[in-house]
Amino acid sequence: MAQTIDSFISRLRAEGVDAAKKEAEEIKRQAQQEAEEILRSARAEAERILAETERQRKITLERTRTDLELAARDVVGYLRATLNKALTALLAKAVEAAFSDPEFLRQLILQVVREYAAADLRQQAPLTIRIPADAQEKLRDWLLVQFHQLAGTSKSADFAPEVVATLNKAGFEYKVSAGTVEVTSDSVVQLLKEILTPELQGIIDKAITSESPPQAASA
Repeated sequence: MAQTIDSFISRLRAEGVDAAKKEAEEIKRQAQQEAEEILRSARAEAERILAETERQRKITLERTRTDLELAARDVVGYLRATLNKALTALLAKAVEAAFSDPEFLRQLILQVVREYAAADLRQQAPLTIRIPADAQEKLRDWLLVQFHQLAGTSKSADFAPEVVATLNKAGFEYKVSAGTVEVTSDSVVQLLKEILTPELQGIIDKAITSESPPQAASA
């Protein structure tokens, strides 16, 4: 009987150990399975975060590049406007100085009148020249003398340009049948700007191109 009890106890003990081992193995298996699932989820989340980070990086990079391009365009535009303004000021100062010189105006007007007198003007309207009011004393009488001397060379018997001191700006205007030609500081500055500005812009563009660093390749 005692042997039977011992055998029973031994069998129970063995069954208990086996059951515990199986339970431990099952717990270990489940834990490993859960760990692998957590690891897969963590990897997937990390990949998603990396992908989103890269997407945001590219968006930020493109936005920054666009902002820099716009800023550079604004700077170049401001530079051109500033240089154009400075050029206008310099030209205006130089032209004003030239037109303030009575001798310069005398020779300039005289050249126009000589060309007019050299043409066959019988069918043309009389030549009228407008000069600045403040230059009347220095220009008008002298010009009339010159016109009188040129009358003998004109093909028109009634060649007699009219000089009126009614211009309110530096320079002069002359009127013929074809219309009025303005030779004032404003018109001369505008003409010079149209000649110089494209060349100036070309110099600026060339300088900007040569100084610009090579554009970084997109990642």
